[in-house]
Amino acid sequence: MKHFMMRSTVRPDAAEENVRLTVGVFERLRQSSLDGVSHASNRLDDAVIFVQVATVPDPDKNPLHQLGEFHAFTSTIRDRCDVPPVRTRHEVGHYSHASIAAPTLTERTSTLHFHFITRGTLSCRNSRAPKRIRSV
Repeated sequence: MKHFMMRSTVRPDAAEENVRLTVGVFERLRQSSLDGVSHASNRLDDAVIFVQVATVPDPDKNPLHQLGEFHAFTSTIRDRCDVPPVRTRHEVGHYSHASIAAPTLTERTSTLHFHFITRGTLSCRNSRAPKRIRSV
């Protein structure tokens, strides 16, 4: 397993394009279900700094590189940036537990209560009605 963290500062006029391309990567990842891959993207409060965190099983054969959407994102990133991507990761510690999975939310609600259950299932209840959502 290899963990990566990249930070970039995009031009203010390119921030929404960066978000659009990032969302495309995540939509493709959800369709592909690549084994051993974890990927997260965060947009900081200033709206122009983005931090990407990824884990891949084999860095020499990074499965993200197989995705056209990932290529579309990475091939134009320097054009969108004021400060190009920098690999910034100096791990102090890491913990992961396989029975807790991140939820996929399809609806915005004002108050969500999550109940984690072992074996990767997650139930979600909002103020309107109980519902189950799938884990990723």
